[in-house]
Amino acid sequence: FSFMINLEKFKRFKKEHFNQINFSLVLAAIKIFFIFNSSNIDQITLGIVIAFSNKTRRNNFTALPLSIIKPNLKMNDFEIINNIVLQLVNQSQKNEHYVKSIYTITNIYDLNLNVNKSIDILLSGFPMCKKLPFSINNVELESTKTIFRYTSMPVYIYHMSDLENIHISYNLKTDQIDYEKIKKYSNNTNTWLESILINRRIKAH
Repeated sequence: FSFMINLEKFKRFKKEHFNQINFSLVLAAIKIFFIFNSSNIDQITLGIVIAFSNKTRRNNFTALPLSIIKPNLKMNDFEIINNIVLQLVNQSQKNEHYVKSIYTITNIYDLNLNVNKSIDILLSGFPMCKKLPFSINNVELESTKTIFRYTSMPVYIYHMSDLENIHISYNLKTDQIDYEKIKKYSNNTNTWLESILINRRIKAH
């Protein structure tokens, strides 16, 4: 399934609460939060796809492997997101040396890392455009989705952003995640982000 997050709303959320954190990590934290809320999974192994700046490599992509432990869901939503973001930042700093030795990835299991193997999630994405609207034959796109029929990952989440929205597509090949729950959470992301922004402002006053 696919859904859209309003880019401006996400940027406001990031700027107010995670201004120094990488865009993709904050977005990943939201996706992981929804997965934890839609399953009984206590720990997940994920790979964040990144590209090498060195274009002389035969394959310019690899994945940064991370292992995230489920926070206490009795905390409020912002505290949970903050916990996941901190885990992602700490794990990315701890595991960045893997990036230098891993050139390609077909399945996170192949990495033989000492991390939980209950579920694999591959996250990737890029901005489609930064200055002009994304269009094909001068026709501006209203939305877009990406389908991954042949990925070996139990969960593959891909995002593309244009000038107005972040377009996110999920490919689920596992029964550990409640499809209807995660779809409902995802489709309500814009309202959910706005409620966090408002609630945090009220508490600040």
